[in-house]
Amino acid sequence: MCDRYQISDRAAAAIANAVLQDYGIITQEEDSQIIDRNKLRRSRFSVRKELANEAHETINDISAIYFDGRKDQTRVLVEREDGHLHQDTANEEHYTVLSEPGNQYVAHITPSSGKAKDIAKELTDLCRERNSNLMAVGADGARVNTGIYNGCIRLLELEFTKPLHWFICQLHGNELPLRHLFQIIDGKTSGPNSFKGVIGKELNCDFTCKPIAAYHHLCGKTQLIDCDSLKNLNKDQKYLYNICHAVQTGICSSELASMQPGPLHHARWTTLANRLLRSYISTIHPTPELSRLVNFIVNYYAPVWFRIKSNPICTDGPKNMFFAISLLRDLPESDQEVICDVIQRNSYFCHPENLLLSMLADNDEQIRQKAVKTILDIRINSSSFRPIEIRPFNLPSIRFTAETYVDMIDWETSFITEPPFTRYLSKEVLINCVRTPLEIPAYPCHTQAVERTIQLVTKSSCSVTGEDARHGLILSTLTSREKMPAFESKKDYAC
Repeated sequence: MCDRYQISDRAAAAIANAVLQDYGIITQEEDSQIIDRNKLRRSRFSVRKELANEAHETINDISAIYFDGRKDQTRVLVEREDGHLHQDTANEEHYTVLSEPGNQYVAHITPSSGKAKDIAKELTDLCRERNSNLMAVGADGARVNTGIYNGCIRLLELEFTKPLHWFICQLHGNELPLRHLFQIIDGKTSGPNSFKGVIGKELNCDFTCKPIAAYHHLCGKTQLIDCDSLKNLNKDQKYLYNICHAVQTGICSSELASMQPGPLHHARWTTLANRLLRSYISTIHPTPELSRLVNFIVNYYAPVWFRIKSNPICTDGPKNMFFAISLLRDLPESDQEVICDVIQRNSYFCHPENLLLSMLADNDEQIRQKAVKTILDIRINSSSFRPIEIRPFNLPSIRFTAETYVDMIDWETSFITEPPFTRYLSKEVLINCVRTPLEIPAYPCHTQAVERTIQLVTKSSCSVTGEDARHGLILSTLTSREKMPAFESKKDYAC
């Protein structure tokens, strides 16, 4: 609990002793039960070390790693001129690595630089240390990760001499159309949380002081989602869901009006959407530019976002892409011209390997049959077929007029390669997929679990010194959260 809530040894010992004193366990006559802060500190170190050893033994044979990184203000030891060490802070690049499926934290690495080759080297060493049989990699669409020839994932494929599944975050990909459209309409950014344009300058304000206007409701496509999916949303995401429906229905509750839409930051485009919608319902006569952005949010950005959140498995990825393309066709032509190029550049789940994987797990027997036939044809036509053959992961051209997710690419002209997951399946097992959908591990189509853990790595970087100490602190915090996710009332407490 001390690690989870970042409580110092001295403060924790003082609070614990006060409680023991209140219960009469510690008295002037009986002081043997007093908790010493040094003993508490030693216990914390011991628990962190035990958890690290246990995790190292249990989290092995990893089939998929999902990773992302950021620069953190980090506590470091610096040697003075007199030879003594003292604590200081420095910017360090930390990459958080999770094992999927299961969202298991594996480790965080500190590459010597943010270059793809240095990140790939650290990831390779980590996977080999854990005896991983790597099959898939998940990351966001940053060029350092997805470069066709020198990206981090490509370098991992070359290092392990086999192709890997590329599961590039769809939530990250969904942010890019909003980002590009906003910058075209209102101009570029002018800092980490500010914009140059008229609309952007008005967004960085306290919206709780702005009353709700008699705004005109818009027809939108943000649909209702089930209660379980709604529970998994954080505060900003629930706000987006509620305010989209407020814009679509023309009714905004007083509770929603009094809530903050989240801080404006260019790494969090969800809160930008929240503030645009909140600005709209506070404006009697919105500008055409603001109305255009709000219309895009409720008819494309938010529906796609919640679709991905409700369908988070890798085999849902191509279907989520088709859903986005279907919504795109109903947008104004001026918006389509901007969005089409962005979607094309991030069409990772339209790659034939991901399409075939989704088709093999489809409930439609005809779709599964087409997938099996395509894979068998690949094996027949490729005279140099080898399980370890590596291909560059080139994105196909999307057919934006497709009627089904299967037809999002031209199968006749696209370069078709077999999914890495099926390359080791026998012909008999593959043919059996026609009768029964192939069972595929529930690899996520987004990296939101990684993003949540990154926040913990950032917090730990300011608290303790050294990678091992950070690793132990993170494991201790995650263990506490697992045992007791929340503590709002007595019924939540886990003994």
